[in-house]
Amino acid sequence: MPALPIRILAVPVGLFLVAGFVPLSLWAAPEQQASIVVGAGQSRLLNRDLELIEDATGALDFEAIRGTSGWQSASSLDLGYSTSAFWLRLRLEAVDPGPFVLAMEYPQLDRVDLYYEAPDGVVVHERSGDSVRHSLRELQFRRAAFSIPLDSTARYFYVRVRTGSSVKLQVAVSAPLAFAMRDGNSKLLFGVLFGLLGAMALYNLFIYFSVRDSSYLAYVAFILCVGLAYLTLNGLAFEYLWPESPALDRFSLPASIALANAFSLLFVILFLDTGRYSKIPHAVLSACAIVNFLLVLSAFFLPFRIVIQPVAFMVIVTPIPAVWVSIIAWRKGNKATRFFLLAWVLFFVGSFARAAAAFGLLPTNFLTEHGNEIGSAAEAVLLSFALADRINIMRREREEVRRELLKKDRLAMVGQVSASMVHDIKNPLAIVQGYAEYLQEEDVDAESRLEYAQAIQSEIQRLNEMTQEVLEFSHDRIRIEREQIDSSSFLDGFKRDVERLLNDSAVDFSFQVSDSTLLSVDVGRIRRALFNIVRNAFEVLQGREGRLLVEGLREGSYFVIRVTDNGPGIPEEIRDSLFEPFVTMGKKTGTGLGTAIARKVVEEHGGVIWFQTGLEGTTFYIKLPVQTESSSEADQVAGTSS
Repeated sequence: MPALPIRILAVPVGLFLVAGFVPLSLWAAPEQQASIVVGAGQSRLLNRDLELIEDATGALDFEAIRGTSGWQSASSLDLGYSTSAFWLRLRLEAVDPGPFVLAMEYPQLDRVDLYYEAPDGVVVHERSGDSVRHSLRELQFRRAAFSIPLDSTARYFYVRVRTGSSVKLQVAVSAPLAFAMRDGNSKLLFGVLFGLLGAMALYNLFIYFSVRDSSYLAYVAFILCVGLAYLTLNGLAFEYLWPESPALDRFSLPASIALANAFSLLFVILFLDTGRYSKIPHAVLSACAIVNFLLVLSAFFLPFRIVIQPVAFMVIVTPIPAVWVSIIAWRKGNKATRFFLLAWVLFFVGSFARAAAAFGLLPTNFLTEHGNEIGSAAEAVLLSFALADRINIMRREREEVRRELLKKDRLAMVGQVSASMVHDIKNPLAIVQGYAEYLQEEDVDAESRLEYAQAIQSEIQRLNEMTQEVLEFSHDRIRIEREQIDSSSFLDGFKRDVERLLNDSAVDFSFQVSDSTLLSVDVGRIRRALFNIVRNAFEVLQGREGRLLVEGLREGSYFVIRVTDNGPGIPEEIRDSLFEPFVTMGKKTGTGLGTAIARKVVEEHGGVIWFQTGLEGTTFYIKLPVQTESSSEADQVAGTSS
């Protein structure tokens, strides 16, 4: 999102820049300053109850100010940027005597001096502000604060402010307990804000390490810089991180704001991929990011007063191309911008509430006083949602692409199967047609008719097997209809199928069953799977003195069937993919689905199929679970429930 949390400064700074040029002639001279009465346990925010003098040269001291008659009542205490010193005069009294706290509301005031005359006539002078180390302050607080004595007698207090930051002169006078409670509420909000920013940064950092998307890293850098900017802007960094280093505090404010601004723009560029939508806003965003990085470097060498104003200007300017390109992305169908734009809106609602309360358009309360922080917290969450939403959108798009590719693959597979079947069907159809024509001849004897009929029947059976292979392969799962059968009986039936296949061939076939056990299998499917393996071996052995061995034996809780031939072995280039569809061992006929279907059938039975091969032959292993008493009872229960 475009420099969003840093936009906390956008509306206030812009308005304060304008307010800084309001001429002092607009201030109306009061007839006499009334006393400000502070009650026990009370906290009063003083806006228009103050008298003000601007010292353009900064040369006036306390004695000169106390004797002047030029005090004015200011209509606004937000005076923008100025090199002048400003003096405030407050006439205070308390319902109950005791110590009270006078505190400036804006933390970024360089030098704040308090003067007042004690009852014994001694002039008391205390100093504070972010140019004064905490160890030299009377009250070590994130804002300039002083302990003052009040009683029922009205007394004048003078506050001198001179700063390179925006001049904001709001003052609060509070009883100690009310001051602590008010500050505690503010720090509770800051704790929630910084905890939320830290959690969002850590969460998205982990995601970055997982997905390696640079937009997440830009977001993390952006959030960390926003957190540092808030710490510095609200005086918390000076209070807790570097209380004895005013120079570091003054440098950290423009640097953290400019960094947050730069990383927010970088985040926008990476998140929205702005170069795809429009070259002009993309170029403007890139240029603004470069300017902000240069401002970070300038904070090392230039005075604070010179650096902070262009930083504030960039805070106001840079959202324009960011919002511009986000709207373009939205209009061009980038769904990920919905949370992005909502985050922007909520941030500006909070900023507007803060600015409106400062100008008296809205009442000052907890929500309006901390509108920037609340808006930024909502923004951080929504930007994280935007990143997560983009992942979901990309996942859905990838899934759609995957389904489309799968659909194309299936269509290609159907075409491959069809082409293979058309090629393989031609031969048996030609044979059937030829024998059918022979049968139509009148001089064919009975023995020849029987031979032709058997040949036709054999070719039709071959066509049925090819069709069955394709049908079985087309289903993701094969429906298994189990029945209990003794392994010896099962293999005896299979032996007869093999003997019919090898009839009149030169292949030496042997059959051994060393153990007999109970199986729960789909007899027809397991026989076809085995038959595919044996037929492949038989076709490999054609034209040579071949040996084919089928064995059955029990190994623990499994029954293992081994099919061994003495052929040349499976070519090395297809060994890893032999069980994939359309992989054949150099055969001129067949669909190439036999071994793929065999594996699918065996695995649906909870078994395993594999092979060992070499120059001296190949052995296929089919390992099927043995039917135990407990599994037999489970099958009976399943059969009853179905």
